[in-house]
Amino acid sequence: MLGITVRPRWLSFFLIAAALGTFQSIAAFAQFLPPPSLPRDQFSIEIDSAATKQITALRDNLLAGQYAEGVELLLKLVVSRSDKYLELSPGRYVTAPTMAEILAMHLPPEGLRRYREQVDPLARRILEQSDESERNNVELWQRILKQGAASSLADDAIHHLAQYAWERGDIATARSRWEMLIPPRKNGEDAPLPTTFAYPDTDLDLAEIRAKLILCSILLHDFTRADRELTSYRTMHPDSQGELAGTQGKWVDLLQQFLNEGRTWEGSLGGTPALTFAGNETRNGTSVGLNDLLPAVWTIPTTGYLPLLKGRRPANLDSILPSTFPLLDGRRIFWADDESVYACKLLDGSPLWGNANLDPLQPHRIYQAPVSDRPVPTGEILEDAAAFRGAVEDDQPRSFAGLPSFSLTLADGRLFARLRTRTSPLDTSYGQGEPSRLVCLDVDQGEGKLLWEVEGTDWKEDNLLWRFEGTPIAHAGKLYVGLNSTGGKRNAAIAALDATTGERLWLRRLGELQGVGFSLNERLSRGYIAIGSGNLFYETGGGGLAAVDLETGDPGWVIQTPSTAASSGGKLTGLIWDRPAIPVWDRGVVYVLGTEGRSLTAVDGATGLIVWHRDLGKQVQWILGCRGNRIILAGERLWGIDRQDGNILWEVGSQDIELQGYGRGFLSAREIYWPLR
Repeated sequence: MLGITVRPRWLSFFLIAAALGTFQSIAAFAQFLPPPSLPRDQFSIEIDSAATKQITALRDNLLAGQYAEGVELLLKLVVSRSDKYLELSPGRYVTAPTMAEILAMHLPPEGLRRYREQVDPLARRILEQSDESERNNVELWQRILKQGAASSLADDAIHHLAQYAWERGDIATARSRWEMLIPPRKNGEDAPLPTTFAYPDTDLDLAEIRAKLILCSILLHDFTRADRELTSYRTMHPDSQGELAGTQGKWVDLLQQFLNEGRTWEGSLGGTPALTFAGNETRNGTSVGLNDLLPAVWTIPTTGYLPLLKGRRPANLDSILPSTFPLLDGRRIFWADDESVYACKLLDGSPLWGNANLDPLQPHRIYQAPVSDRPVPTGEILEDAAAFRGAVEDDQPRSFAGLPSFSLTLADGRLFARLRTRTSPLDTSYGQGEPSRLVCLDVDQGEGKLLWEVEGTDWKEDNLLWRFEGTPIAHAGKLYVGLNSTGGKRNAAIAALDATTGERLWLRRLGELQGVGFSLNERLSRGYIAIGSGNLFYETGGGGLAAVDLETGDPGWVIQTPSTAASSGGKLTGLIWDRPAIPVWDRGVVYVLGTEGRSLTAVDGATGLIVWHRDLGKQVQWILGCRGNRIILAGERLWGIDRQDGNILWEVGSQDIELQGYGRGFLSAREIYWPLR
């Protein structure tokens, strides 16, 4: 029986644990039989063709020494506010204004002089019109930076924004800001267009900036990087001294002292409350470790689904697998399925608020979506169009490949859930599918009272109907959710809502999914959002990964992540049909699994630059999280991956069919808990 099981002193559906470092004795792990090859999604991005021509003309002007014309074109691009993308480097896209700002930072001296003649007066006017009390105001420096990313005042703006992030504990953002102040490497005349922000000629103390970058690495527990940076620092700034982090002394000595002290923090990371799927908004949460595995106290049945593809499972494998990811909040447990939200007491499993407003057949249910008359998809793949049309005409369920997942988000006494969107049709000529739904429940004072609900069909633009993806995520009074559209082009998007009212604040389209596989069947809702360094990161499907500004929804970058599936002739194999698409953010880097389900890619969150890509040679289902210098992956094996270069540090597991992986598992500060049957 599938269910939520509680054992004394801890919530548990986990059956094995192992240390993060050296493994001594490990039970066998899941065997995954590959499904038949299926066509892969392809993510495409709308390119701004007019701006592309302007960029080409701009580069030609600069190479010819025609700086007046080049700067004029550059400033036109900056103020265009276009939200369409340009290809900055192969597989990496930014908007035209972003590309223009990068180019401004890399102008030749004469071009930079002419550029500053245009933008400096405007930036200075903003500063002069502010009084002394506003000089530490973050909005002031953001305005100055937007006025001109390479203006004479922009380095002061960057430094103030970095210091602001540092003081509020956002160390990764502080580091990405201070890194912008490190002068760029000089390119030759025929070098390709520059691809990163790098302020050209700051008059700030670079010894201090580099020292703060090392402090960032230490505070982020990135000790390998801190070692490397400190070695370089000894050569570049051996005699720099003064006050650093509240201590006077020679900076190389202070940094070495801070690094030595920092290493003692590595094992002191405690657990954090699970407020959303994978623990927190970065999808990289830490749970409190368990002392012992004790007998079950109570169990509540939950919903399960057919795993992978029908006919491709071992004969002795149960017909269903768990799809529910409960959320523990103190002494309360919440969980959901495709149509309902449930709650119980941790102590004894009884209904959370008694039985006053509950269905006696479902005593734990606190909310149920309106009943749909649409057939529920099955786990069987329909192999031909005739079979599919027959199923539709006979009012039979459509089919889907993979395993749904249901989870929740809790913030400020409100519980958020995505319902009625387990799947969406790939071929909309046979109908749009049932409306997806976001709901907000008061679980603080209202005993599960519905505060608001929104259906995707409420949002209609350009003949597109939107469907919600993954689990919504809450931050600072806003709710963020991924979307895909039906009824025309299949767009991927992110939206922000007011968490109190459900009002839509903005919607950012990211690109289009084309050539989506197996249009006879249903597509599982898979896309999840992660938050880090002031950005939202979203896996669009089809290998797309996008970053947008957390506050404004302004586009940052979009990339096409590498795939190791080239040898499959454009076909998709493996666990991708069994896996939600969940980016994991850790210390400024975003980690995503490949579309083929067997590789891992590390992406710099600030720039979209790919740090490394690793083919693991076996199927991967989950990124469990990052601990120290390791990324923990689970699937056909359990892996520890070096976060610096993607090398495999250790790999454990076997093909023993008697012990199958059963759910996701979690990480504590020092242990891995991996569920088996």
